[in-house]
Amino acid sequence: MTKTISKQTFIADVQAGMSKAELAAKYEIPQSVVSKWVKAEGLKLKREVKPKYALVDDFVTQVNESTGY
Repeated sequence: MTKTISKQTFIADVQAGMSKAELAAKYEIPQSVVSKWVKAEGLKLKREVKPKYALVDDFVTQVNESTGY
């Protein structure tokens, strides 16, 4: 049995910024198929960038109970 997937929905998901892994999971297809379809349609997947650094707010602030600041 052939699984049917709407091309319009697939393209919309790619343009919405879904990753290759998210698309593969949603449509229950291998990531290699996602890559082939994206290439065939002339689309580009957004590369998932994981932050290398995190800025931590280490200042202790006191809240003035009368003003709320």
